[in-house]
Amino acid sequence: MDKAGIATNEQMKAEAVSRMKLLGLKQEFIDAFEDEEACEITVFWSKWVKGFEPYPIEDEELDAVMEFEKSNPGLAWAVIHDITNEDGEDWDGYYILYVGDNPQKWEDERKELLEGSPLVYFKSVSSESYTVHSGFDTIKAEVHDGILIGTV
Repeated sequence: MDKAGIATNEQMKAEAVSRMKLLGLKQEFIDAFEDEEACEITVFWSKWVKGFEPYPIEDEELDAVMEFEKSNPGLAWAVIHDITNEDGEDWDGYYILYVGDNPQKWEDERKELLEGSPLVYFKSVSSESYTVHSGFDTIKAEVHDGILIGTV
């Protein structure tokens, strides 16, 4: 940590791994994230999307993560993808779980995560008629059989 109390990327990554283990995520997701060559973020699905398996981050989610990390001091470690149909049109929403750069907040953030109500960054991407918006929100998140599931 530097003099201002701001965590480095390495410290945030270690904290992210700690949170993944604390939640009981499958080791394969943790290993992929820890991989120095790739640092692969896993995308999970919302509770309302049935039958989908977690997958490595793809371009659309990566764009949302990069936009978040460019504008906010923190490190993303997972994404929950939600697909909603509104007025007959589908739109995607990405809920980005992250570690902020202020270690003094980490204990409270871990408690919120364990209670199943983490603060996330939300980014919607959608059809032509639905506007794109983003911001911070609290969601319900739980782990079943080592897989993170969001209720949005």
